[in-house]
Amino acid sequence: MVVEMEREIIKYQELLNDREPEKRLDNLRSILEEEKA
Repeated sequence: MVVEMEREIIKYQELLNDREPEKRLDNLRSILEEEKA
């Protein structure tokens, strides 16, 4: 359980580290779409 959370956090951090705001937003949107599916 904790390991899964760690992975999620790392995934989000990598996406948010992207320099371009547009790209960060796209990345976040694609993740949210995956979560819903």
